Amino acid sequence: MNSRRAVPRSRHVEPDPADTIGTLGGCDHIDAVAVDVPQGTSARDFVRAMLGTPPASTTRLLRLRDALVKPFGLKGTDRSGEARIEEGGRAGPLHLYRVGEDAVVAGKDDKHLSYRSTFKVRPGPHGWEGVATTVVRYHRYAGRAYFAVIKPFHVLILYSLARHGAAVLAGAKTTSREPGAGSR
Repeated sequence: MNSRRAVPRSRHVEPDPADTIGTLGGCDHIDAVAVDVPQGTSARDFVRAMLGTPPASTTRLLRLRDALVKPFGLKGTDRSGEARIEEGGRAGPLHLYRVGEDAVVAGKDDKHLSYRSTFKVRPGPHGWEGVATTVVRYHRYAGRAYFAVIKPFHVLILYSLARHGAAVLAGAKTTSREPGAGSR
């Protein structure tokens, strides 16, 4: 018997933007991903599992992004300290605006765009699922151009983090497998 559990498969789901669009004054892009999580998982647990210790592949992509945007005066990704899953805390690059057992709203504001991510745990088609919804609002043309360039990386990172979080919650050994690879 193989002792290594399969890494959960992430899937696109219908976004649930109710908690986020109003905080940005509108929406230029929205997406969502879901993964199966154990029953009893809270939104806080889901965020901690996704962002507490990200996979190496995600860290490498964020470092590449930081190097590419630095000449344009954009903020780098803050990777200092442990994730503090509380209002006003930080989890990876995200500032935590609202933290509850049912939903966590996080995000970041920069001069080119602002975004919010909502993390929820809800009943899904195969049991409980953790859902991460991202809403982006562009500021000027620079935000639209920037997001056009990073959108493929955003999708890779979001799906990778969701699978990583589900694996952590399930107690599976995680790897730095690249996003897009399904369960084996």
